[in-house]
Amino acid sequence: VGTKYVGSGESFLFQLYPETQIYPWAPRSNSCFMLGKSNHIEMGAGGSAGLWIDHEFNRGFSGKCATYSSPPLASSEDFICTVFEVWSFDQTNLRD
Repeated sequence: VGTKYVGSGESFLFQLYPETQIYPWAPRSNSCFMLGKSNHIEMGAGGSAGLWIDHEFNRGFSGKCATYSSPPLASSEDFICTVFEVWSFDQTNLRD
């Protein structure tokens, strides 16, 4: 549980529908990459969170975000999570 955003400009947001789009960090915006709190996780800030997921991985929100210069990523800003995937490309940072 954190009180500060963490991460780096290597992070990004993406969407797959209606077409694949990748939203890398917009360097002139802010450094609000990732934040984990007891009741949610979020990526991005400035206007809205680019991606916000509740602590049960059930409900989410996606709004226009300055960090990644991204529009809302879903067809509705508020949504229900039906599938949640987590990817890692560096196993040295994984914990059991």
